[in-house]
Parts: sequence; structure tokens; C-alpha cells
Amino acid sequence: MDLDIDDQTIPYVRKGMTVRFTVDQPADTSELFGKVEWVNPQASAASQTFAVRVVVQNAKRVLRPGYFAEVRIAIDQKAKALCVPREALVDDQVFIVNNNIATVKKVTTGWLTRDYAEILSGLEENTIVVVKGNKALPDSAEVRIVE
Repeated sequence: MDLDIDDQTIPYVRKGMTVRFTVDQPADTSELFGKVEWVNPQASAASQTFAVRVVVQNAKRVLRPGYFAEVRIAIDQKAKALCVPREALVDDQVFIVNNNIATVKKVTTGWLTRDYAEILSGLEENTIVVVKGNKALPDSAEVRIVE
């Protein structure tokens, strides 16, 4: 499997790393694994990305040339990290809820995934944050908590 990795992620990708991926094909949509075999040290002039080759075992022959995959590479692990759902984050801010009042709070983010944002500062553990309807929410608005 050939990947193109951006310049911010490539410093963390090394030969031998495990890669998890899924393919959107009827034959098998379960999670599959591969190992990074090769990392090009030079970026492509056209795309400004780095080529990476991943070797994948295909004993069941469920993978075919031309399939597209969603790939996940664990480039960092933390035993404990404060995270919020990605949709709670609006321009480096979140709305915290206290006594049914939503107040805007500036935060510093760390790693971002498709689903979550790591919060390095500006938020305490167990704080309630607004996840839906926060894009046009005014500061100090009254809200109703729905779980």
C-alpha cells in the first residue's frame, strides 16, 4: 500500500511501525494491519508530501489493486490526555457549561484526530463542554443539557 504523508506527520513515521486501515469494499470492511516498509526522505515537488510504502498481508485475497483505504498510524501515545470531541472545538475555543450558561473559553490544543482534540491548557477535567449548536452560540448564552 502506498501512502502520501504530510510534512507535519512524516517526522513521526518510521520503518517497522504498525499501520491500521480499513477498506470500503463489500468483501471485507474489518480492520486490517500492515507495517511501514519504506519512507522516502524527500518530499514530492508536485504534492509536497512524502511517499511511504506499507506491506500488508493479503492471505485471504480480500484486497485488490485500486482499493482506497482509510489509514491510521499511531504516531504518539500518552497514558493520560485531556480530550474533547473535535466538534466541541471552534477556532481554538470551547464553550463550557456552568449552571446552564455557556461561556467561551480559549484553549491550547495538542494532537488532533478526526474525532478528538487534545487539550493542553485552558480546560479542566470533567468540565461540561458544548458539542452541538456551538458554531453560532453567543458567549454567556443560556443552554439546556441534553445527553
